[in-house]
This record gives sequence, structure tokens and C-alpha cells, in this order.
Amino acid sequence: MTNAGPATLERIIRQRLSPQYISVHVTDYEIRKRLMGLKKDDRILDKIRHLHDNGIDMHTQIVLCPGINDGDVLEKTVFDLYRFHRRIVSLAVVPVGLTDHRAGLEELEKVDGACARGILGKVAEWQSVFRKEIGRGFVYPSDEFFLLAGKAIPREQYYDGFPQSENGVGMVRSFYGDFKLQAREFPRRLIQKKIITMATGELPQWFIRDKIVPRLMRVHGLEVRVEVVPNVLYGRSVTVAGLL
Repeated sequence: MTNAGPATLERIIRQRLSPQYISVHVTDYEIRKRLMGLKKDDRILDKIRHLHDNGIDMHTQIVLCPGINDGDVLEKTVFDLYRFHRRIVSLAVVPVGLTDHRAGLEELEKVDGACARGILGKVAEWQSVFRKEIGRGFVYPSDEFFLLAGKAIPREQYYDGFPQSENGVGMVRSFYGDFKLQAREFPRRLIQKKIITMATGELPQWFIRDKIVPRLMRVHGLEVRVEVVPNVLYGRSVTVAGLL
């Protein structure tokens, strides 16, 4: 939406291009100017209001950059967007992903365990209010926050239909649900012994070891090995399986 002018907005409305997926990141203008490299105010909330008032549904996103758009700035962004909850169906919060190829770029901090736990605590507070008021969580942290914080992945009800699964919000829970359904058809034993290797990224490895491998190992004659693959293309700081 940064570069979307009146003609673009009117085309979205006229052609009913709904829902829209909008990366907002921050609504505070000074922080937005720094984060997005803006030379003038792009009036993001005015654009969202216009789409909202004309019946366009939206799914929004905040890429969290510690020390820049977190804390009070994050809370302002969440509640600025919540004002449009009739048409903003969901708001995802995902941690900034930093590759090793950042020569000449601004230094950014990565989200660590302590930061992840803080974000999950704030989201829980906001969700408790939103669920009482509108019957859904509205704001959802991506799976990385739970894995980094060492917290259990929430149950399916938490995600209100998984509106942002492709953004990594509830992907682990959805995967595990599918796995449990398929596991009902697993044989008790194999006629011939077999070894399988499961390759995954560094971040989800403990979920795979704790939740997936034990069920597979109940099949007699099956040996399961987990291979944790470091990301040598983007860099070791990129630890999610989807970017291998």
C-alpha cells in the first residue's frame, strides 16, 4: 500500500479485489519513515480506512524489528489497526528474518528467546480483550515466537481458521493436525525394515523430535533419523524449515 495511489485504491474497490494482504509494519509516522525509507507520509491508515469503508477485507502483517517497531510502538500499531476490525480480519506479527547478506544495510537485531516471550505475553493480553469484544483473537504471532520462547504451540482454536498459515502463523499446528490424521492409517509393523531420514531446519527440530518421531517409531521395523540442516544459502541465522 505504500505506493498505492487513489487510482489503485479505486480499482481494488471497483473490481472487488478482496481480501487484500497488506504489510503494515508500523503506523507511527516517524518510525514508519525510518523503517520504510519514506520521504513523505504515505497515509497508510487513510488508505486502510478507505478500503474498510468500501467493504474490502484485509489481512495485515507486522514484521517485528526489535528496538524499532516493538514496545509502545507495536501496541499503537496493533490498536490503530484494530479500529478497523470489521474488515481487517487478521493481523500477523512475524520476527524479522536476517540473512548473512546485509553489507551496507542498517544494523538490525534479531528476535531472541527473551524478546519472543515478551511478545507472546503482550499478544495474550491483547487477545483476551479482542476475543471478548469481537469473538476472535485478531492479532496472531507466527510460530517462530513460540519455538524461540520454548512455548507449546497453541491448539487449533487459537488460530480462528488459520487465516495466515502461509505467513507461518499456525503452520506447525496445521502440520501436526494433518500428521495425526494420517497417523491413524499407519501400519503397526513393516514387512521389511526401513530407515527414513527427516530433514528440517534448526528452529523446528525439537518439535519434530518430540511430536513426530515418537509416533513414527511406534511402527515396528521403522527407524527414523532427524537431520538438522543449517541454511548455508541465506545464513545460519535463518533457521526456519521453509527457507531451506
